[in-house]
Amino acid sequence: MKKLFIENHLIGTGLSSELIPDFIDIAKYRTVARNEVILEKGTISESIYYVIDGAFIYRYTDALNNNPKTVNFYLSTFQPIMSAIKSYFDKVPSDGYLMAITSSKILELKREDLERLKTTNSRIYNYNLKQLITALLAENEFRIKQITLTKTEFYNYILETYPQIIQQVPSKYIAEFIGITQEWLSKLKHRI
Repeated sequence: MKKLFIENHLIGTGLSSELIPDFIDIAKYRTVARNEVILEKGTISESIYYVIDGAFIYRYTDALNNNPKTVNFYLSTFQPIMSAIKSYFDKVPSDGYLMAITSSKILELKREDLERLKTTNSRIYNYNLKQLITALLAENEFRIKQITLTKTEFYNYILETYPQIIQQVPSKYIAEFIGITQEWLSKLKHRI
């Protein structure tokens, strides 16, 4: 049952059916409990994660005031590939943490396994690289909207374009991400 669930998910991402068994061989399937942290602040990110069910947030901690702030969402239907990108690529300690906000299912791909794919299975390596680049481009486009729209316009953009965020992510994290209070977010919701 679990294998069929994973296969169906991977087919939906564009991975050719002939490569799915090899991909499953290197990916570690994990269930993650709500509020479980899968990457701690200050650790080096050694994995890329594919969200196949559930939702996560990345919370950045500013060195000056040490207050965590939600800076991204990862859902199975919105930006499903996650890691602490700077930590992963530069091999430096993470400045934040990845936490499940719902019970979730993920596929974890370790850096050493992905590096090995360069020579052992370049098709899966290239697929993963393409997925990662696509995810980073989507995140960049989302950031552009966040920067260029007013807070109200940005909330409306999320509501219209990515309603799954509003449906799956608790309001306190959405407000934190947008940079408004929970009270202001509540007023926005009631106006719409």
